[in-house]
Amino acid sequence: MDRMELPDQVLEVETVCEDGFSRETGDWVAEGGAKVSVRDGRLFMDATRGERPFLTLWCRREFEGDGLIEFAARVEPGEGSTNINFILYGTSPDGSSVLETSGERTGEYPEYHELNNYIYTYLNNAEKGSPRLRVRFRKDPGFNLLREVWREPLEKGRDYRFAMAVQGARMRYYVDGRLLIDHEDADSPHRRGHHAFRTWHSHISADYFRVSRIVSATSK
Repeated sequence: MDRMELPDQVLEVETVCEDGFSRETGDWVAEGGAKVSVRDGRLFMDATRGERPFLTLWCRREFEGDGLIEFAARVEPGEGSTNINFILYGTSPDGSSVLETSGERTGEYPEYHELNNYIYTYLNNAEKGSPRLRVRFRKDPGFNLLREVWREPLEKGRDYRFAMAVQGARMRYYVDGRLLIDHEDADSPHRRGHHAFRTWHSHISADYFRVSRIVSATSK
């Protein structure tokens, strides 16, 4: 049992899945044209070149119910955009595993808008003038925007620690211990499926990936 202290709550959690990227495990399924590799204890996803510069990387394990999803990731220095995105509870429209139809997808973003899932996007955007960090939380099918926040720009080469707590209808998204998204989805919430890293025109890497069962939660 581990203790996870967040800004608004303290969780007691039990790890059910973990990958420290010390070696190739075969536990990930790639869709898209990006180069995926494991070295120096990191998972690298380079989507800055080629005809299909995008990637969805599914964890082979299926998850169900409440949980805490954690990983550390960064945008590698150099050319490319700044997309560190993540998909939760992905299933096919009929509820079957997304891995059964993986070979039918090219990795193009609109393909995932037809699946059942949630998508967190975390990237710099210059829509409001100078570049700022834009964080969005969407629900599919339908590409429905549930929440959006703007913060100071993401820095290339810096590791960010992401945590996503799913508790009943409530979903919270933390970065470096700061709560950025807090949303309650009472409309048929997705609670079963596969999780995935997602990026576009970016070179990103992850330091670890961990999913835990939430045993107890205490509000601060």
